[in-house]
Amino acid sequence: MPTPHSRSRLAQRIRQYQQARDAPRRTPHAPPPYVYSEIDEMIRLAEMWLPFGGPPEEEIFTRFGLTRHAFQARLEKALTIR
Repeated sequence: MPTPHSRSRLAQRIRQYQQARDAPRRTPHAPPPYVYSEIDEMIRLAEMWLPFGGPPEEEIFTRFGLTRHAFQARLEKALTIR
């Protein structure tokens, strides 16, 4: 179970990712307003379940076909500041 500190840190990293992701959309050559991204969907799921200690294993598997460990690894990689 994530600690309050780790949940707070994850929430902060999600905000940073979203700001970095949205920055190119503010330029004249911005992509369409919405393009499906599995990573964005994973982040939405993690953010939605953050107050409850993260998404249930069944939800992760149903949506992405991943184990909790694989989901967390992909989320960690996506949230790494480039």
